[in-house]
Amino acid sequence: MSSRRDWAHWQPNPGRRGQNLLILTDRGRRAIAALTAEQHAWADTVGQEIGEKNLKTLGTLISRLTETSRRYRQAAGEEPSP
Repeated sequence: MSSRRDWAHWQPNPGRRGQNLLILTDRGRRAIAALTAEQHAWADTVGQEIGEKNLKTLGTLISRLTETSRRYRQAAGEEPSP
């Protein structure tokens, strides 16, 4: 998809014959910069509205949920995910 939008192109990898590198075009760099700026604006707005204390609580809850889910899956005999 990125190459169809002219955000990137494939280029032979000089260090690894037979492998290609995905290289950003100027248009791709501009798109990444715009997306990054928008993501930062979103994160700042959400963070201000929710507040630092609530974000820390959310982080703690997500960590607990993730660890509990991993323990459950391990007890069920599933392979742990990274």
